[in-house]
Amino acid sequence: MIDIQDLCKVYLVGDERVRALDHATLHIYPKEFVSIIGPSGSGKSTLMNIIGCLDIADAGSYHLDGLPIEDYSENQLAQIRNQKIGFVFQSFNLIPKLTAEENVELPLIYQKIARPERQARVNAALERVGLSNRAKHLPTELSGGQQQRVAIARAIVTNPKLILADEPTGPSGSGKSTLMNIIGCLDIADAGSYHLDGLPIEDYSENQLAQIRNQKIGFVFQSFNLIPKLTAEENVELPLIYQKIARPERQARVNAALERVGLSNRAKHLPTELSGGQQQRVAIARAIVTNPKLILADEPTGALDSKTSQEIIDIFHELHRQGNTIVLITHDKDVAKQAERSIHILDGQITEVAL
Repeated sequence: MIDIQDLCKVYLVGDERVRALDHATLHIYPKEFVSIIGPSGSGKSTLMNIIGCLDIADAGSYHLDGLPIEDYSENQLAQIRNQKIGFVFQSFNLIPKLTAEENVELPLIYQKIARPERQARVNAALERVGLSNRAKHLPTELSGGQQQRVAIARAIVTNPKLILADEPTGPSGSGKSTLMNIIGCLDIADAGSYHLDGLPIEDYSENQLAQIRNQKIGFVFQSFNLIPKLTAEENVELPLIYQKIARPERQARVNAALERVGLSNRAKHLPTELSGGQQQRVAIARAIVTNPKLILADEPTGALDSKTSQEIIDIFHELHRQGNTIVLITHDKDVAKQAERSIHILDGQITEVAL
């Protein structure tokens, strides 16, 4: 059913060429159940997008049911997607203002199926995923699992030959981001206690928490969170401006932070002129420029390839050797193993893991 030969896909990020797919070859036969695994940045989402006719390769060939996909127009690809492929995504992608049954019905409307048949097929699809009794509910009235069932019903309602599921169960939902937000004083718990450096965090006002975040904690996120119109050094300087540090000291600390992450020569560049790894280094420099006691890193390698990911982890090792406390959130077991301790969280429950 799927015949992929020597598929290549290259993205230009700043002045760096990132090879997402490098002469990939894959064969999937009708009625097979195949999983594609790999850490973030490995190319699996790029491969999924190409298989799903959402993107095209730079080189190589892809045949779906014998059709040479690279020869088709965008309108023809849209027709193939609508008729042959069902999509299930980690983020559900439901329309908030439509009920469960209305979300499921959408692909059939695009296919111009008559209303009576649409209703029958929607009812059947919702029944297959066990949600007949939730048909009239909006996504906000459904749990995460129920929303994903609606997404699956939407994927199967067209009776597709191929179903593509991109992280349908996801590493999300375990509670690790909630824990990170509470540790980082970005959220508060409903019960229990949290002390940071002996401070009872639940007793502090929002202004006091903002001061604690600015002075004691450095944040590093998967999405970098850089301001596009500011250069690397200007992004790194921001926390010091909030601290009202004098300009000469700000400049010295920014230079030192960028040097620590190996980016002194890119200080004047905008984020769009930097590769993904370089942008994450800027984010790390911004996190350490205030000399925080605690660095929180939420999936810091999540959007990076394996080589760049290791370079970022090496920086964290160096920061740790210099005395920083580092808490790193990740779903990548290989990344987690590089820490001194590993904590496992699932459904909000925490356990220690022996390394």
